[in-house]
Amino acid sequence: MASVFPNATTNGVNDVLRPLSTMAERVGKEVEEFAVRMDKWRVEMEKQDLTSERGYRETMDLVDQLTKIAEERLKDLKREASRNHSRSVTRSQVGSAGPRSEETRHELRSAQIEVNTWKLFRMMLGFEFPDPRFDRNTNRQIYLHQSGPLNTYTPGSEIWARFLLENDDAREMENIIRWLEETARTNGGSMEDILEELESKSGKGTSQWDKGWMDTREKLKGEKRIRLWDMPSSAGSQPHNDGEGRRLVTQLDPDAPSRQGRVLEPNDMESEKPIWETCFRLLRSGVPWDDVRGWFEERGEQWRAATLGKIGETQQCKTNTAGPDCGALWRRICFRIAQASGVPTHERAVYGLLAGDLESAFSQCRDWDDFLYVHYNAFLLSRFEKYLRESGIFQDRQISLPDETLPPASALVAFEDEGTVGGNTVRRLRLQPETEKEALEPEKNIQGALIGRQLMEFITSVGIAVSQNVYAAGRQSRLVKPTEVQVDSSFGAIADDETSLRLITHIGLIYQAFQPVYDENEKQTVDNICVVYMDYLRRAGKIDLLPTYASFIQDLRAEKVLGMIMADVTAPHEQRTLLNLIGRTHLTAPHALVEEYMWALDSANLMCEQTTGISNFKILESTQGADFPEQRVGASFTPHVLAPEEEKIIRSCEWFVLTPGYMSGVLTSLTYVYKCLLYNGRWSAALALSHRITWKNLMDLKTPYYYNGKRVDIMDDATLNTNHVEEMRRTTRAASRQPHPSAMKNGDQSSREEKFTRLYKMEGRTYYELMQLTLALEALSIWRKKEDEALATDLDSAMYEGAVPFQDARNALKKAFHNVCSAVEPVFHDFLTHSNDDEDAEWMKTIRHAYLPEVIIAYNAVLHFGGTYLGRENFTKSLDIATLITSEENKELVEALLSTGRMEELVRSLALTSKQLLKCNELVAKNEAAGRKRKASRDMGRKRGWDGRTAEIWDLGKLN
Repeated sequence: MASVFPNATTNGVNDVLRPLSTMAERVGKEVEEFAVRMDKWRVEMEKQDLTSERGYRETMDLVDQLTKIAEERLKDLKREASRNHSRSVTRSQVGSAGPRSEETRHELRSAQIEVNTWKLFRMMLGFEFPDPRFDRNTNRQIYLHQSGPLNTYTPGSEIWARFLLENDDAREMENIIRWLEETARTNGGSMEDILEELESKSGKGTSQWDKGWMDTREKLKGEKRIRLWDMPSSAGSQPHNDGEGRRLVTQLDPDAPSRQGRVLEPNDMESEKPIWETCFRLLRSGVPWDDVRGWFEERGEQWRAATLGKIGETQQCKTNTAGPDCGALWRRICFRIAQASGVPTHERAVYGLLAGDLESAFSQCRDWDDFLYVHYNAFLLSRFEKYLRESGIFQDRQISLPDETLPPASALVAFEDEGTVGGNTVRRLRLQPETEKEALEPEKNIQGALIGRQLMEFITSVGIAVSQNVYAAGRQSRLVKPTEVQVDSSFGAIADDETSLRLITHIGLIYQAFQPVYDENEKQTVDNICVVYMDYLRRAGKIDLLPTYASFIQDLRAEKVLGMIMADVTAPHEQRTLLNLIGRTHLTAPHALVEEYMWALDSANLMCEQTTGISNFKILESTQGADFPEQRVGASFTPHVLAPEEEKIIRSCEWFVLTPGYMSGVLTSLTYVYKCLLYNGRWSAALALSHRITWKNLMDLKTPYYYNGKRVDIMDDATLNTNHVEEMRRTTRAASRQPHPSAMKNGDQSSREEKFTRLYKMEGRTYYELMQLTLALEALSIWRKKEDEALATDLDSAMYEGAVPFQDARNALKKAFHNVCSAVEPVFHDFLTHSNDDEDAEWMKTIRHAYLPEVIIAYNAVLHFGGTYLGRENFTKSLDIATLITSEENKELVEALLSTGRMEELVRSLALTSKQLLKCNELVAKNEAAGRKRKASRDMGRKRGWDGRTAEIWDLGKLN
């Protein structure tokens, strides 16, 4: 199993997990039906608990429904397999059908195991947690009182029934035996399947059974004709040789071989073996006694039915209860046969099963189920023998039994503690060589935990194994915590098997409704399984099912899981559907959105807490010539194509516009994302975010929720009363997240909408400024392109009359120039100075130091070029820079220039721009003297802006 939501790239993980995704597509219908039933059950259980009659019934009905879904899938697979087989036979595609047939068999086996396991879970759940509507002990006493005590005439079948009623453990054992019989029949153990196997093994049809031992009989007849015997052969007759020096029987009754100590003809001996094996299979599969007896009678083999104890029984007890001793003497006879060394192994296995012996029956066991059946059969018969002795039936009926002990008393020494029979048996099968490997298979592991009543311990072990697998080979995960506890790797294999994973997930969730996990660490471990299943659904594309399962795990972890999943959902309608589904649970969608972008940042190692940040964001490049102050915006300063991890971050933020309201959370979250991106120099990603979630669109989508359907720009001072504008500027400087006490006090006469505006302006100011910085960088990047285009058209000549062909280039440059001025202007007004705490203040300081000095120097380079080619009045903007920087509101900006050592560089750049202004004035003066009137001369006398200053103050020729 690969790590859950790994930090690696998505493509690599999908390549590894594609087979699992393919399987999920094949069983998609079942997966969806399971989720629908679980969701309905969750909603119902939120109204009541399992102690109520309705709650218990709803839970048991859920198990029945899930079992039915698994059964329907099994039927569909069988029908599909039958159709495929028919087509392959018709087309004679035997060669190509082989691999598909193997795959089909695997799917059928997996589906059958799932059905069997659901039935076992339903049965064991009923034993461990009885129906609250009924008091088991009270009902038992009522029945026993009404039926009266046992007496001489009580039939064996009723004694068996009372034995099960009075002994809960015995009733559980019998039900497990019946479940094992049912699984045997569904796995090719029906009577038809068993007889078909017998015919293939014996080499002759079962219809020939009534012919008896034909080869031995013909040999005896031949001897009789040769020797002219006129009387039946006897043990003292001339011995006959079977060809290997052994003497043949002289009589053909069933007891002749054991009674005479002789043998049958080799062919007859070989035919006996599959017949006895068939008898074992019939008993093991729980074929009804009437069917077994009738089948033997049809073939003239009534004696076999008699020896199996089924000649006169009509009821379905798990042992022969005929006679006054309830079959006790018969079971002892069977045990003697099972222990007899001269009896063939396959025959001893049958009688060992009837007597409750372990060792003799093991020879016919093929798999884990068979060995488990033999054990539980022995346990049950042992309990019944004990019940007969303690009930006083033998004394009342004056029955004297042989002194020898039946096998359970000696063969089950390892199970002295009867209360842990199931757990002891499962552990023994894990150590037994014949079953060691199979016992560790995922499905048998689950069934063993159910039978041993160790489900909670088992689920915890699987959760630990998930953690082991996730952190194997140095992998990391934000969802699964590491553990120092180690468990067997077989528990981890369950998470790798889709059927077993689905089983243990749903079984675990249902079982926790009966036995909740209160310890936080244990709950976290158990929830690992559900998280892995959610990962399985994610990779299978079943995103809409995830909120259902997230609602079963701890809230914080559920929101993390959903947040990580949301990044894979890109279609708007699917995003809205998922948000609606989350809203139907007790989980909070905005919290999940926070976890989404946090995971995206963490996966990219871009969280401010994880890195040291950049020291200098490079914009400028060195250059020569009077058109620039020795520096200009670099040619390489352009946004790059987003990396996959950056794209994931942007997608995670786009979810915020889909959630109604939640303005505070959106502003706080987007602020943090901008900080992380710019703190680590990811300007291109920040720019993409500003384009996909524009400030205008955010205000259009969010503010109507708070302003009675109206659209409001919270950063526009016009939306506030003038009395509060200065208060906002004071109160947001230290802490932008929390409202100033005076801003929200009860005595404030502002409207409710104005309170919203003041609050959100405080919370959104840093976000707004970071976005402004991002757009300012974009404006500088665009300027460089327009600058190059202008130089390529020899724009200098456009400064004179008649240069109409160059007007387009001039206009484009002028537009880019004004965009730069507008974008950079906010930098000079208390920019990026607000923070939440000391740590946040350090992050903002790093961003100011990395970007603002470079932006200001680049801005002056733009003014230098613009003043040269677009009009000398633009030089005066450069002259304003020094005044703006030294104002009181920009002390952090001055600190950034000084700390980074860029102040001297800025001063030199400003000086070079001033020098360029002087040169331009001298050039204009020379041109006027030569009679060439410059196009811009009409504007030379115009006043500049609001203060009436003009560029003529630097014209040395006009100072005289």
